[in-house]
Amino acid sequence: MGAPIVHQGSISASERWASGIHLVSSSLTLSENTVVTIESCSEVRLAPNASINVTNNGSRLVAEGTEPRPIRFVRSEAASAWGRVLLRTGGSASFSHTTFEGGGGPTSDIASADFLASTIAAQADAATLPQLLKVDRVTVRGSAGVGIALIAARFTADSTNLTVSGSGSYPVYLGADALSELPTGTYTGNGRDEILLHDCSTAAYSNNRDVVRDTVAHNRGVPYRVSLEGASSALVRVGDGRQDGPASATFEIEAGVTMRFSRTPANSGITALGRMVSGSWVAQGALRVMGTASAPVTLTSASASPAAGDWMGLYFKDVVHAQTRIEHAIIEYAGSDSGTRGVCPMDGANNIDADSAVIIFLQTDQTPSAFMSNTTIRHSAGGGVYRHWWTESVVDFVSGNTFENIAGCRQSSMPATRGGCPMPACS
Repeated sequence: MGAPIVHQGSISASERWASGIHLVSSSLTLSENTVVTIESCSEVRLAPNASINVTNNGSRLVAEGTEPRPIRFVRSEAASAWGRVLLRTGGSASFSHTTFEGGGGPTSDIASADFLASTIAAQADAATLPQLLKVDRVTVRGSAGVGIALIAARFTADSTNLTVSGSGSYPVYLGADALSELPTGTYTGNGRDEILLHDCSTAAYSNNRDVVRDTVAHNRGVPYRVSLEGASSALVRVGDGRQDGPASATFEIEAGVTMRFSRTPANSGITALGRMVSGSWVAQGALRVMGTASAPVTLTSASASPAAGDWMGLYFKDVVHAQTRIEHAIIEYAGSDSGTRGVCPMDGANNIDADSAVIIFLQTDQTPSAFMSNTTIRHSAGGGVYRHWWTESVVDFVSGNTFENIAGCRQSSMPATRGGCPMPACS
């Protein structure tokens, strides 16, 4: 292929890198409205800790190989990791038939490393959540920490066939609100074969944002892990509860998905919110857990040795959206402190904490439907289902569901509109 062509510093005009060997001898930055296109059958060698920064408005990196003529990004020195391809708001990248190997920087400690020691990273705007990265038959191999880290950014909707292996920690880090575009592919053979969501104890990279658009957590063959143990929280909030927020936001979990929640000082689980408009509570966040008999959805603890109360559970607050459904699910090891005080006992005694695997705590006289079916709740540190709405209409969540090793009631009694609780206290 001949001697390498050396690249470094700033690129101020669009370039096309011909097929061959290219050496990025130090970090490279694309200026505004600059496109760098790398032709097929190229090998880009990056010096230790060197990165390609696609961080200015209109900057774009295109590396689109073909099956017989792929493109490779590799280390220039076998013993030393290169940095990453970094995208920011205004920049973008498109990769196909391309392999990225040996990036992520000098450390694998994702809690302190730049961009979680990832090989490809994008950091953008939480309000717009732009689609900055397109991948098609792309492999990320041997990253020091996370393979790909998307921080307030998304893959493009047509991304597909992504393989991440050999990462020191997780294959992908992104927000729950960016899950719809997570490509099909293979995410095994890493230090932790889980897709990492939300806050990871690194405040600058927190993705702890509300889900304010329709989002689907697809079954990509590995579990989702919500946050790291000891992080500030591990909470997926569907809806933002704001009067000027979106009218509706749906978070759907596909059949066969496992979602694991870390133990954290604050709430850990999924909360679906209503919002107040012109003095009245209206539905906003819808949670749809859509398992099947042969492929249930499992919502569980992320602990190596799970125990009852490792995470809060599911919390339906203010108003239950009409699209909410829980079908063929397993909800286990929940029931930790939700911070909610109930009206009726959840354990048949004098304890009026509402802590349960599923909490329905409404601000209105709405009577929700029995939106949960064919579901198993087990190993709860509290009750199974806590029911609280301001009518005396009783909706049964026991029939058609299974409860195992529940510390409190399978379901609480209902508050009476006249005050107090009818007997028996719970069932």
